[in-house]
Amino acid sequence: MDYTTDMECSFGADGTIYDGDFANGYFHGDGTLSWPSGNIYKGEFRNNLQNGYGEMIWPDGTMFKGTFKDGTYTEDGEWVYLE
Repeated sequence: MDYTTDMECSFGADGTIYDGDFANGYFHGDGTLSWPSGNIYKGEFRNNLQNGYGEMIWPDGTMFKGTFKDGTYTEDGEWVYLE
């Protein structure tokens, strides 16, 4: 695979921003994906989707730390809530 690292790409009309590794034009490797809503995902990507270990953080401080598969969190992880 042709890896390019530490690039930033803004995509979509909504202003979503990806900062991280690319392979063959896809998000692939470690990166951070930030949405205008305030949601932030930090972790591993494969073929443009969250795959592997990562942390999803919502604007209210709720966080999921664990495994993601094809862009969705799995049951293998932990939820953290602000009190």
